[in-house]
Amino acid sequence: MARTGDLLVRDFDDTGARRLHLLADIRSHLGARGAESVLATAAGAGLAALAAGTIVEFSTTGGDAIAVGPGPLGDLALLRAIAAVAVESLPDQHRHRAHRPHAVAEKMESFARADLVVTTPGGANSLPAALRHGHLVIAT
Repeated sequence: MARTGDLLVRDFDDTGARRLHLLADIRSHLGARGAESVLATAAGAGLAALAAGTIVEFSTTGGDAIAVGPGPLGDLALLRAIAAVAVESLPDQHRHRAHRPHAVAEKMESFARADLVVTTPGGANSLPAALRHGHLVIAT
């Protein structure tokens, strides 16, 4: 400070709640095994975030969504939500073939705000550009 000649340090703490937007890629072309692997990996990431005091906004490409806050029941709420996600088998490739690519791309663009996207190696190759800007976690 100019008046006293003493050094002044201002340390700012972020008092706002931290949030993690976690997206699990469970598109049907990844198969049931790939989707299960994605959900298990997403559960681990979500639990770690909750343990660090972060609010987890978990969603799937299938339309499931839940926000869970840290606390004594946060882990259980997240795990129950993930366990309730319906994993579908591979779709009939001939059904809705002309409409499917556009509908999937439009739906995926709505997830562009995701901080962390969990997918498989094959799923990463077919993600829209809007989702490639964030952090990808590849489930094996």
